[in-house]
Amino acid sequence: MATAAVQLPQPASHFDAPPQQSVQVSLAEKPTTVKARDVPTSLNYYKDPEDGSPPHPTYVDKPETYDRPVSEHPVSASGPFRRTRDG
Repeated sequence: MATAAVQLPQPASHFDAPPQQSVQVSLAEKPTTVKARDVPTSLNYYKDPEDGSPPHPTYVDKPETYDRPVSEHPVSASGPFRRTRDG
């Protein structure tokens, strides 16, 4: 178990004065173990038009132009990932 001393903020005019109050805080150290695991996901890459033409333009005021063809590639990311509260 670790302890830390915390000093309360002082006004700018009292920088040379000793701190008036300090608080002892106890920090509980929990050992955390992170296991390596594989996370399946997919990467979506832009699919070039087959005729070699440039991609069609997208316009901010026309959401129907946002859709572009993609090529989906399933992959597995591996490593010691930390779990979030959701999963």
